Amino acid sequence: MSSNKIVSQEPDFLPHEDKQLCSSWLIKTECPIRGSEKNDLTHWKRITEHYNSERQNAVKKLNEKMGRDDQPVIRTHTSLKMRWDTIHPLVSTFCGHYQRVLNDKQSGFTPEKIVTVAKLIYHELEGHEFPYYDCWKEVLSRSQIWKVVKEEKKKKVAKAENAVKRKVSYDVVDDNELSSKRLIGVKKAKKEEAYSRMLKKEREMDLELFEKQSQSNLEQRLQLMRECRAMKMERLDREWELFYIEREQHDKEVLEKDLTGLNDDARTYYEYLREEILQRMKENISKASGANTKVNPLLSSRTDGSKATEEEIN
Repeated sequence: MSSNKIVSQEPDFLPHEDKQLCSSWLIKTECPIRGSEKNDLTHWKRITEHYNSERQNAVKKLNEKMGRDDQPVIRTHTSLKMRWDTIHPLVSTFCGHYQRVLNDKQSGFTPEKIVTVAKLIYHELEGHEFPYYDCWKEVLSRSQIWKVVKEEKKKKVAKAENAVKRKVSYDVVDDNELSSKRLIGVKKAKKEEAYSRMLKKEREMDLELFEKQSQSNLEQRLQLMRECRAMKMERLDREWELFYIEREQHDKEVLEKDLTGLNDDARTYYEYLREEILQRMKENISKASGANTKVNPLLSSRTDGSKATEEEIN
């Protein structure tokens, strides 16, 4: 007995289910044999069959990969059609905003920038975020039939507007009719103003962001150079401090070495080291007492008493 049951209360649609619905709708609608079928019920039954088959295959592959036993949600043609009736008008609205920005785009607008502006305009005019962006980007925007539908709809709207303009030019209208036509004009003017305001705001934000980034990048580079130099100086100080400590320990061991039990060669070697250590100590004491400026004791502990050079720091 199959465990795929159709329940009366279906769970909410998930984003990947919305994308699959859009894909199934396109595949069955673009079918050259039955895509133009007039029977809406038969058409949606075919869409439902394709959708449920694809979801079952996807869940089966995921189960094999993850080692699970999940069951897909079997959708009815009624629920799929209701979901499509929700997705379709919102995507159409976004496409209109996107097309407008594409036509009015400023020089230098990238495809990503056009999408960003279209989403901002959608949010301002519709009062909410565009919820089906992934459906549009990954599925619907790639369909040629979708673009053709949009172009035909645009032509129909333009034709209707021209008819209204001709009627207004030759007809004498009363105050109520004139008020109605003016209301339509005001709504269109507000949309025009909203588009212009959004584009202007985007240009100002781009310019401000560019100026901030330029100044910020310069300050960051200077700060990075200062930090690198400070780190190199600190590392050099630590290296010389370690060298000084190790050499001091070595000198102490040589000076305190008992030479009575050593052979002639070993005794000669240690006597030579002692003379070198004592001579170096005398030179450092002489240089420290005769110096007019304060010398870093870690750097002055070198044999020649010189400071770190610029090449050593870098």
